[in-house]
Amino acid sequence: MRFGPFTLSTLLGSFALSWVLARFGQEVLGGDPRLLSDPDALIHVLKAKLAWLVIAAVLFLLAYVGVDLAGRRWRGTHGGG
Repeated sequence: MRFGPFTLSTLLGSFALSWVLARFGQEVLGGDPRLLSDPDALIHVLKAKLAWLVIAAVLFLLAYVGVDLAGRRWRGTHGGG
């Protein structure tokens, strides 16, 4: 892979992952800092919010597959290899 597309895809991927992790942390902790000192409460909130993380992971998987298929189709029609 050439340097430009590699760098762009790496930056986009790291930004997406960082955003998901930051957003998940914000959703879990929200405005309740006591969760940092109460493991049982944190586990309860994590289980309640886990569905959000799973949905985000599925959406990113679908985006990855879509980009991969589009890239394969583009390379097929433009003779890239």
